[in-house]
Amino acid sequence: MVELEKNNMTRFFWLDTSALIKLIINEKGSKDLEKIFNHPTYFFYSTEFCVYECYSALKRKLFREKSIDGEKYLRSIFMMMSYVENNQVRFSDIGEDYSVIFNETKQIIEEYSMDFIDAVQFILLSKGLLSKLAGESRPVLVTSDKNMIKVAKYKNIETWNPEEGEFNI
Repeated sequence: MVELEKNNMTRFFWLDTSALIKLIINEKGSKDLEKIFNHPTYFFYSTEFCVYECYSALKRKLFREKSIDGEKYLRSIFMMMSYVENNQVRFSDIGEDYSVIFNETKQIIEEYSMDFIDAVQFILLSKGLLSKLAGESRPVLVTSDKNMIKVAKYKNIETWNPEEGEFNI
């Protein structure tokens, strides 16, 4: 259970697309993610690819699933844009052109049967800015994607699935 008043330790979290959606659409795990998202010493990172994938997921919810209306669609897009603009969700990259890491991305895609965006996230977590952090400062991958959780555990990356309850410090 997160005790926000007692814990002022700086923590870093990596949000995949499923987590980004939970920030802007009320679904299972949203309330628990919101609790830590508003913590003053917690920092949240993702990649631009995940934000774009989030916009695509919103489009699917609007047009295919019809689980949100046009107003909720626009409000959600605006909210995500605000999070990015206000640095509540920051971007991390490897400081190189993605073509440089293509072979490594290809290997992860083939080895773990995942898509490009998921593979890039693992490269960023292992080689990007946040990879330099150690101990309690190491980033926590926030995801509800079962394959991402499985691969992260194999790669010794701490994970938290907000659909399974509150984040334990």
